[in-house]
Amino acid sequence: REIGLRIVRYMNASHVVGYVGLSDTYSAKNFFDEVNKSACLLTEPEYTRICAIDMDAGGSGCRELIAWCQIEVQEAFESDLIDARLACQYRDKLLAFQAAFSGLFNYADQPIPFFYLHFICFLSTLY
Repeated sequence: REIGLRIVRYMNASHVVGYVGLSDTYSAKNFFDEVNKSACLLTEPEYTRICAIDMDAGGSGCRELIAWCQIEVQEAFESDLIDARLACQYRDKLLAFQAAFSGLFNYADQPIPFFYLHFICFLSTLY
């Protein structure tokens, strides 16, 4: 039960942390801190560790929390709380979740393509 609750807390926290750093709108101070206070997602030592990563700088905090989930899944498997098939399914879902947030950060880091910028300028001129 404790491992399952930690996985849920870490997944919820990673979802919130995943949006921090994408823009100035969602910062650690005005978004994550408020959600963490109201939902009690992370304990004080966990919160200190995630803050040390600097959530505003990118997706490292989200990846760290997903790694914690992977560790919890492995501990549950080694303790015979879940079988190999369920552990594999959890790992697949965790990696898909990480890939989705990595895609958001990859997209946010890209400049506007040269062609589209000039095409929009051209259309604006014609209009």
